[in-house]
Amino acid sequence: MNTTHQKLNCSQAIVKILENMGVTHVFGVPGAKIDSLFIALKHSKIKLVLVRHEQNAAFMAAAFGRITGTIGVCCNIWSWSN
Repeated sequence: MNTTHQKLNCSQAIVKILENMGVTHVFGVPGAKIDSLFIALKHSKIKLVLVRHEQNAAFMAAAFGRITGTIGVCCNIWSWSN
């Protein structure tokens, strides 16, 4: 049995997991900390829906999940300040 293992970075692995779970859309706001995830999504079959505000991404993912009966995914960065 000949198997080859392709090395994936973390972002590529996350996208592969999402694809395997049947995710078709991801809603989010790109940012420096998660750009690699958005680049990996760009090269996948998953449709990336960019929004202007993190709350909109969350609302859209929740509505998408409820309307379609599938998984709604929101991907945003969150910065904590003291």
